[in-house]
Amino acid sequence: MIFDGVVEPTIQQSRDVVTRGKERGEVRPDAADGYVLDAIPAMMMHRSKMCRSEWSDRDLEEMVDHLMIPLLRPHGS
Repeated sequence: MIFDGVVEPTIQQSRDVVTRGKERGEVRPDAADGYVLDAIPAMMMHRSKMCRSEWSDRDLEEMVDHLMIPLLRPHGS
C-alpha cells in the first residue's frame, strides 16, 4: 500500500520533473537513474519515520535547493 500509493507515484513524478529538466538542458543527461529518483521518497520517509516530523513547504523547498538541485545540475553549472 505504501509503495503503490506513495513511493511509486513520487518516483514517477520525480522522473517526469527530471525528464522535463533534461529536455530544457537544466539537468544533466544521466540524472534520471534509480538512485537519484529514490532520493526524494527516501528523504521523506526518513524524516517522517525516523525524525517523527512532517514536511513543511519550507522543508520541501530546502530539500530541493540543498539536495536535488546540486544532485541534478549539469557539471560545471
